[in-house]
Amino acid sequence: MKKIFFCSFLFVLLFACNSIRANKEFLTLVQKPAELKSIIDVLEAHRQSVKSFQSSFKQSRIILPFNDVEKADGDFYFFYPDKIIWEFKSPEKNKILIKGKRGYIIADDLKQVQVFAIDDTSRFDFLLAGLGQPIKTLFDDFDIKCFKGVDNEGTAIYRFSMVPITDNLKDIVKKFELVINARTKNPVSSKLTEVNGDVTELFFENIQINGSLKKSIFEYKIPTDYKVIDYY
Repeated sequence: MKKIFFCSFLFVLLFACNSIRANKEFLTLVQKPAELKSIIDVLEAHRQSVKSFQSSFKQSRIILPFNDVEKADGDFYFFYPDKIIWEFKSPEKNKILIKGKRGYIIADDLKQVQVFAIDDTSRFDFLLAGLGQPIKTLFDDFDIKCFKGVDNEGTAIYRFSMVPITDNLKDIVKKFELVINARTKNPVSSKLTEVNGDVTELFFENIQINGSLKKSIFEYKIPTDYKVIDYY
């Protein structure tokens, strides 16, 4: 279950030079600090306009050493500033819920809830960056390179490639990447490489910004007959 949590949030791809080509994409490294600041400022303005976000997602995970593939899908919900749900519908029904400084990994089939804290010293704190927290806070945890270009369908994109610089992330994350549509400013996909070599790809679909999402879906009370595991 702890693996499910990390793989659900962390997003990655290879970077090593001034331009990269993958899946017929051609991307160029943004080298000028002023241009990078301009891109971040535009994305930050969009972030500040987002009060709610929901989408469906598809996830594919390659597990070493035998390259086993696990696929999953579900729905994602965010309500500003600090409420998040990752709801997995298949192959197993699980839910990850974050409310303020507390998070829950809920497995109804097992009647089990894992509870974890989110604070300034927690490895989970960075997860709200780009959502409820300013994008620039990611620079506190990662060495970041930004590439710009087009994908294999000719859509303009930004690809942020990140390597953790803080010890509490270095032991779980090797590389982390987020792809953003340069026109809509919405996330397109992500790819994570963990320290152990496992790779998780995530694709977002049917995105709705500032729709009819109700805050009530984030309400949760642990059932009295559930086993509770703390990760404080």
